[in-house]
Amino acid sequence: MRNLKICSVAAALALAGCSSEVRNSNDAPGSNTPASSASSAAGEGATPQTRSSATSTSSDEGNSKTKPFGSTFTWDDGVAITISKPQPFQPSPYAASDTKFKKFVIVDVTLKNGSKEPYNAMTLTTTATSGDKQSDGVFDTEKGVDLPTADILPGKTLTWKQAYGVDATGDLVIAVENGFGNAKGYYK
Repeated sequence: MRNLKICSVAAALALAGCSSEVRNSNDAPGSNTPASSASSAAGEGATPQTRSSATSTSSDEGNSKTKPFGSTFTWDDGVAITISKPQPFQPSPYAASDTKFKKFVIVDVTLKNGSKEPYNAMTLTTTATSGDKQSDGVFDTEKGVDLPTADILPGKTLTWKQAYGVDATGDLVIAVENGFGNAKGYYK
């Protein structure tokens, strides 16, 4: 019974430690990023270690979480992603594509592992919207459009292609997240 009480106290202390706020490395005290959005961007229930992996940006790109295509997001752990400007794309007849769209685009995704550990490319997640619809992406192995599964060693880079359906306006927003619970970045 005594061990149960000790474990309960230890668990309560551990949870209390998780509620502390960790800011993005570029968020200076007094910046225009509210503390509540900094902690909610890191994800509720995230550990202090995952919260510290919020996106950071170089000084020439500002402090925005939304960037134009062709820009680079770099998280505090050193992992960086660049998504090229969308180009027109015609899926092959065997592609698995989103049937609600008639128009498609393709982008190059480049991930650089600036961390000190191997990084599995499947850790990076992307989601996309076009207009008022979610774009589920296109898988077209015939044209080299598929998600990577490889490990990327520290200092190495991996590039792959991703394709998405877009509405008649061609509007596309891609959200990127470096693992569950880390701050998201947005390309538009």
